Amino acid sequence: MLIWLIISCISPIRSQYEERSIDILAPASAMHEDWQPDLRIRISHDAIEQISERAIDKGLLSQKGREINWSPRIGPDLTLKPKMTVSRIRVQEQTSSCNCFDIHLKLKGSTAWALGRRSGDLDLKANAKVRLFLEFTRNETNQWTVSMGDLDIQRVSLELGALPDVDLSKLLQPWVERSIQATPEIFLGELGGEQLPIRALRLGSTTDNAIQIEARSDIRGGGQLPNSTAPIHHDWGVQISQETITAMLRIEAFKVGIMPMGFALDPKQLDFSNDAFSLSIRLWRLIRWGWWRDYDVQGQFFLKDHQFVIEAQSVENTDRSRFAGLVDPIAMLAERKLLATIEDGVQQAIPLNQNARFKDIRLGSIAKTVSASNGVLAVEGSLSIQAND
Repeated sequence: MLIWLIISCISPIRSQYEERSIDILAPASAMHEDWQPDLRIRISHDAIEQISERAIDKGLLSQKGREINWSPRIGPDLTLKPKMTVSRIRVQEQTSSCNCFDIHLKLKGSTAWALGRRSGDLDLKANAKVRLFLEFTRNETNQWTVSMGDLDIQRVSLELGALPDVDLSKLLQPWVERSIQATPEIFLGELGGEQLPIRALRLGSTTDNAIQIEARSDIRGGGQLPNSTAPIHHDWGVQISQETITAMLRIEAFKVGIMPMGFALDPKQLDFSNDAFSLSIRLWRLIRWGWWRDYDVQGQFFLKDHQFVIEAQSVENTDRSRFAGLVDPIAMLAERKLLATIEDGVQQAIPLNQNARFKDIRLGSIAKTVSASNGVLAVEGSLSIQAND
């Protein structure tokens, strides 16, 4: 009889936790074709232009001095040795439904020429419209590689001097097109990971000063970002739904499961505002007759050494079940390093943070600001482009 009394006391608390665990750890629901993002990466036009300029210049440099030879039916042979660099580059509005955007180029340079015994140099300028495609590649852990890949030349026009009886544009335009096509693929970095698995990526609508890459996480209970047209104030920016961050923390807590002494953590709601956060958390005790106690943990988030950091500072008891004891939830959060889950997830949302490389050019990013409002955590930072000349 005593055993059945004990079981009857234990079962309600334990079954409540186990039912919640099954729900939290269930796979994310199916994704619709018109899915909405819970993660957004924005890269300023200025940053895109700097990266593209360096890459296209690499393509032009690879063709520098390559001779163009032409043998007319009558008269001496013609030899050209052109060289060009990017003088201006501008991102244009996205005009198609592909993961691509258009850039307008102005190139300048010259070409050495030799025609029989005569030789000289001619100034050479070109205008080009190029469509640049973003490539998103996923691996088995739902981590994505983001690259600026193929180029599709929409049009090219040349401005150059003339030689008698020779149409130089017909000879030089293919060289300009080949040089642009020689632009190396630009590896921007990796997005997502164990803490922030990503299901889908796409190029969103451009804003006045940035392109936007939208993502949908593979996290059950993830949120949805509002539309954003506000300009960014740095080279890049990342926006993450606070609901997704809460769900990420909750899933990690239930993966940890029951800890020593029969305790289990259950994050219920995480709210960010300005530079502070509030975490509503339930602490379960799942041995003997069992109990639970609810707390409100307060703290701050900030950047330390350009890395996102979240730090719990105070706690308040808000509710409890019968016979509930007192336990320090901050100590348990620290012991299981659950808040580090959020820090890792935010870092995995920044594709430029791995010091990406293409050819002998290295990209790197530094987080400058972090803020939160209207259910969105936002990080912005600067981009560095270094060439090993």
